[in-house]
Amino acid sequence: MKRLSVIIGAVLILIIGGGLTAQLVSQSSEDWLPVQRQVADPEGDTLAAEPWEAQQFVLLVGFLLFNLVGMGVTIAVVMWLLSRQITKAKSEPAVKTTAPVVRSGTDQPTPAAASE
Repeated sequence: MKRLSVIIGAVLILIIGGGLTAQLVSQSSEDWLPVQRQVADPEGDTLAAEPWEAQQFVLLVGFLLFNLVGMGVTIAVVMWLLSRQITKAKSEPAVKTTAPVVRSGTDQPTPAAASE
């Protein structure tokens, strides 16, 4: 329930911020926010874009999304392959090693017997 209330609060904040931005952009005579527009030219305005600026923005967003999706797919494939190998290794029986096992005790040569 706490997580849902946090999500709802975040969505409300985003909606309110979008509404305030829309009111700032509009050229209505009922400006209830004390904001003074300094420039009406789109080249100097931060809320308006010229066609070439919008085109550059769309190209940048498309490039970033394409690369992010590519990275996500690559990571997903690598994780899937690793998970597949772990599952395969766990399902196989353990392999016995043929290396000799060193035991402590009488199997070890004594220093006197080694020098003879």
